[in-house]
Amino acid sequence: MPERAHVSTIDTVTFEDGLIEAIEPIRQFALATAIFHLFEAGIYDRIDDAPSSVAELASALGHDRAKLQGLLSYLRNEELVTLNDGEVALTRRGRSLAKYRAWYTMLIGGYGQTFMAIGDHLGVGSGGASRDIVHVGVGSCGISRHDAFPLTKELIDKMRRKPEVVCDLGCGNGMYLVEFCRYFPGLRAVGIEPSEASCAAARGFIAEAGFSDRIEIVCNSAVEFVADPKATKPDLYVLGFVLHEILGQEGERGVIDFLSKIRAENRGAHVVVIEVSDQIDEAKQMQHGLARAYYNPYYLLHYFTNQKLETHEYWMSVFARSGFEVLARATTSAEVDSTGFELGYLLRA
Repeated sequence: MPERAHVSTIDTVTFEDGLIEAIEPIRQFALATAIFHLFEAGIYDRIDDAPSSVAELASALGHDRAKLQGLLSYLRNEELVTLNDGEVALTRRGRSLAKYRAWYTMLIGGYGQTFMAIGDHLGVGSGGASRDIVHVGVGSCGISRHDAFPLTKELIDKMRRKPEVVCDLGCGNGMYLVEFCRYFPGLRAVGIEPSEASCAAARGFIAEAGFSDRIEIVCNSAVEFVADPKATKPDLYVLGFVLHEILGQEGERGVIDFLSKIRAENRGAHVVVIEVSDQIDEAKQMQHGLARAYYNPYYLLHYFTNQKLETHEYWMSVFARSGFEVLARATTSAEVDSTGFELGYLLRA
């Protein structure tokens, strides 16, 4: 028998250490996906109320017991749940995930398929990658509860006269609209959303919150709604992450025409714009913890979904050329997001 080549212990350890470091992103990919399904499959909500046996959990949710056991064993190894004598419960770390659920809904449920399709859409003329628009809308609204909505309220508070009718162009699951009605007693609101599935989700959410009598959902594109002479004329239009969609799909001319149409159709109205400033090439700013954890993947997906982010200077120029003045601008609370990447503007014709 030929003598086996000698492999030193040092070389073996070095390779293993390198392997562990190199495939850490694979671990995080699987973990993020598993956390999304922990929420989405109803498991989290069940065991958040009280610990449950795996058998009872599988029966209540209609899951295959062996597959559910596999998922829970995986999550136990990641220290998100405990499994003792067939009973599953959340760990402290697992319970802490609840407040960040919306990020998993948007980035994994909404854009998971986008990230997987990047290679198919690198070629010239390959078009945009798909996304799950319902999960994007629900996740985005959930995230906005922490950043964009407080930012919007801050800008509205700078208006001399509080609005009586608000129109949210691109309302997702309607969370913004419900929050508006809670914040402003007597306010009426209209939500515009191009996806019928998202509209159905919004109507359900609004009914559950008890605001169906004050909030109307219209299935239409923002551009078509604004151009409709019969459409509701609000005191305030809210454009939360809408302009970069129009910019990516219709170009700068489309954005200016859209804003100009709002100004022409409803000269007395104010407009709140929320956008994310494009900082992907600012190497120093991108070393911020949240920039790497959230904004870097957020920037990446926009290159593949027919959306185009821009800078503060760019938007200021577009507002001016569309016939608007900027009455106020702000960014997110440092406690929530200290990057300063998310920007809010209060405009008036």
